[in-house]
Amino acid sequence: ECDRARRWERLVQARLDLATDAASPVEALAGAFDPAALRTLVHGGGSGDDLADALLEVAVARRELMAYAGAVRSRLDEVTDELVARYAADPSGCLGVR
Repeated sequence: ECDRARRWERLVQARLDLATDAASPVEALAGAFDPAALRTLVHGGGSGDDLADALLEVAVARRELMAYAGAVRSRLDEVTDELVARYAADPSGCLGVR
């Protein structure tokens, strides 16, 4: 029962996310993603003529977005480590403390 309840919870959240997205301006990503094409795909208007093709398109987009998000997180971790190391070496540069 818990699994069924969680599934419905995810579906309701997804529907809420879709409704919110439909009312929001399209935001670009720095990667090689066309935000309008992603929105069309998310809202069920992909180029696939049947469900199998549509699901494949969504799965491919999901993998590409997950890889992109992972790369962004990795880069953020790198620059955070660099910033912490820089401030550890020279605390006077941190938050305007002189």
